[in-house]
Amino acid sequence: MLLIALRLIKPFDQMHFVHLFADHHTVFLMGDMPYMLSQDSVEVWLEPGLFQLNKDLGTAPGYTTKEGENWGLPAYNWNHIEADHFNYFANRLRSLAHYFDLYRIDHAQGFFNQFLIPLGKPPSGGSDEIKDEKAMLAAGKRRLTALAQLSSMLPTAEDLRFDGGQKQVIEALGIPGVNIFVWMNRKLPLSNLSMTGKDFNLMTITKLSNHDMPPFLTWWQENPKLAKALAEQLGWKYSAQPSQKQQIELLWDQ
Repeated sequence: MLLIALRLIKPFDQMHFVHLFADHHTVFLMGDMPYMLSQDSVEVWLEPGLFQLNKDLGTAPGYTTKEGENWGLPAYNWNHIEADHFNYFANRLRSLAHYFDLYRIDHAQGFFNQFLIPLGKPPSGGSDEIKDEKAMLAAGKRRLTALAQLSSMLPTAEDLRFDGGQKQVIEALGIPGVNIFVWMNRKLPLSNLSMTGKDFNLMTITKLSNHDMPPFLTWWQENPKLAKALAEQLGWKYSAQPSQKQQIELLWDQ
């Protein structure tokens, strides 16, 4: 048992050392705070009152897919979390702060509202937890205000499907959104594309891709019309695959 514990501790110590080394060289590390947790997670086991164990999280039909999505993960009991002064999130952020300077609020939409699906039901049987838009925006502002004050790390929000009101909330709180190149440049017409970081809102963290989306090279190969438009804008000669020099140039643009 002691050997297992030591093997678990070592990677955390190594990551903490990496963080100290990066800080010494003025490099900021960005981590991730997942929104959802498994039914089998230690948090659900220790504090079941923080969750609605009779409800799954997901998306409504037509939101991300025609049928909607059921993620099979328990919804938060926000009343309990807020009554406990967000101690649950304080503990999570205290751990993350050992390794990172910034963190991404995964599924920041969930801080405004949750799509709840009764256990055993399809997404069509679910509904939004908060029905009133004004109440939804107030809930998001209240929860994200508390979250931002829990740590010295800079929060950023996954805001890919935010509406105008939600974007205004995070901007007023000084929480940058996240622009993802392959997401923003996935559709025609070309004239509406934001091709480089110079076109993005300054209140954003910008990256080429993330764990939910194809890497930049895949985007380039699968979208030749978009790739040719990008090459033209950047003054590149188009080829089936961008050179390493061009990829580095694009990273600097971001």
